[in-house]
Amino acid sequence: MYVSSRKWGGVDTEECGDVNSTCNSFEQAVLKQTTPDRTPTNLQCRQEIVYTYISVGEMHVNQPYRTEADIFMLGGATTDEISEATEGGSVYFDENGEMEFSDQGYWQIKKIGGVEYSSIKGLNRKVLFHSINIVLPTTKQTKYVLKLIGTKDYVDKGRNIYLMIVNCSFTQNSTLDKATNFSLLRTVPFLSLRMNISIFNFKGQNASIEIL
Repeated sequence: MYVSSRKWGGVDTEECGDVNSTCNSFEQAVLKQTTPDRTPTNLQCRQEIVYTYISVGEMHVNQPYRTEADIFMLGGATTDEISEATEGGSVYFDENGEMEFSDQGYWQIKKIGGVEYSSIKGLNRKVLFHSINIVLPTTKQTKYVLKLIGTKDYVDKGRNIYLMIVNCSFTQNSTLDKATNFSLLRTVPFLSLRMNISIFNFKGQNASIEIL
């Protein structure tokens, strides 16, 4: 899914999402996903569920986002894809914008329609951020934008999570009060043994990673 929040960029329509007709908002691109998310009833499906979002110039995330896709990728467009993408791609986390990934399926944490699925372990997951500039918010009470949730039951009920951040930069809005500290990545409540985090070619300015 291609997203551009620039004025010359995308428009939220029923047809948006491809390289020739980018969406304007990340939320609309999420709604346009035609592949169903992973659930406790389709774990036997061997076809991988892959969600890919590409920022064309600029994209904003202003709501909490969580997915159970086997592979989640967030990257920046290149001029090979779109000629206007001369600045690469930036992802701005606004207000309540954050992305959450857990070593347990959402159905293990919370009942679905009153049905108990806590014993059904989810599939291993890969999360990739590549070739983008992530801009941290100016105001946010929780003070992080990427959250990894580790659970105590990871041995019997957990799944592996592979988080890779490649060729990315991280900046914080220059108008933010210098006394305010925001984290790019935080593990809650701790980093479990099923989580593997790799960071390559990282460039950060006024940003931090918090691992508890």
